[in-house]
Amino acid sequence: DSEVAVVGGAEIYALFLPLAARVELTEVDGAFDGDTHMPPLDPEWREVFRERHGAEGTRPGFAFVTLQRDL
Repeated sequence: DSEVAVVGGAEIYALFLPLAARVELTEVDGAFDGDTHMPPLDPEWREVFRERHGAEGTRPGFAFVTLQRDL
């Protein structure tokens, strides 16, 4: 078994999300201008890892999050 990483664009995410068993997500604290957002995930996704990093200087706080689901 090998892993494939899909790095987006909204249409790319929409195509590959139904095939995914894991999502590696970075959540950044704050509200930012933009027209593309990660769609809400169905309840079948469960959080299995979270690593929180606080804000430093001008850099906002963020978290690395791993979500998994059974296919």
